Formats: sequence, structure tokens, C-alpha cells
Amino acid sequence: ISAKFGDRPLSVLDVGAGTGRDASWFAVRGHHIVAVEPSPAMQEIGKRLHPDPRIDWRFDSLPELPEVQASGEKYDLIVLSAVWMHVKPEERTKALSTLQALLKSDGMIYLTLRIGPSEPARGIYHVSLAGLEEALGQSGLSATVLSEQTDLLGRKNISWIAVSIAAQ
Repeated sequence: ISAKFGDRPLSVLDVGAGTGRDASWFAVRGHHIVAVEPSPAMQEIGKRLHPDPRIDWRFDSLPELPEVQASGEKYDLIVLSAVWMHVKPEERTKALSTLQALLKSDGMIYLTLRIGPSEPARGIYHVSLAGLEEALGQSGLSATVLSEQTDLLGRKNISWIAVSIAAQ
């Protein structure tokens, strides 16, 4: 991140912020965070664990993020950590269009892909790097693989790919 943005404070949108782990990491480093989480229970835990005034908690969800879009704000960095697999395949192109509209012209999206079996009962759908690139289509954005790793919970059938998405 510092390679792209230097040390300046960033405006960060954390989509699917969960309990705020990533939002807190950015806030502690002086960045302003909008943490979007559609689950009231997760958001309450996040507010309790990370009572930082630089974290602005909001209820919203993909593919359209209507509350965030209505604010008119644009972001240097948009983070989707362990979120993309929850976006229904037929909504992914719309979700990427929404994210692109919220991104500053020199901004970047950081996204992790859960490579493993679908679990529709848990709202987990199949993702792949090729599928992401296809969803990006003619958007003017391109994905760059940052890292690939095994699952931190030790699940043998799941791995993760971290990508950055930015204007070509």
C-alpha cells in the first residue's frame, strides 16, 4: 500500500468489515475508514472491539452499496477481505461497477478470492481469478495477483488469492 500511496492518510472503504479487524488496522495507522457491514451483530462486536473515531460504521451491502453511494464519497482504497465469495455470481459485474464508481481515479481495490468448494447454504459461491477477470470485462480495470496462500484455518480444500484491482 505504501508503495502506491506513500505515507499519506488514505480514505478507505472496508466492504464486509465483519468485526472490524482490517478497519482497525487502518485506523491505528491514521487512515479514515468507512466500515460497511450488513450484519447488525457483527457491527456491534466491531464497535465494541474497535471504538476508534476514525472508523465510521455503516449498514450496507453489495452489489449496489446504496448508502455509501448516496454519500458521494470516493476512496483511495477499497478492501474486500473474504467477501467476494458471498457476492452472487450474477451480481458480480454490478458489484464491480459499484466499486469502480466509488474509487478515486488513482485508487485501488484489494480483494481476496476464496478458492474452494461452493457452500450455497452458507451463501458461499464459487470464485476464480478467471471469473474475476471476466467480470472486470471492459471496465478499464485489471487485476494483479499479489499473493497466493493456503487457508489459515488449515482447511485442505481451500486456498486464497489476494489481488489488487486498478485502472489499466
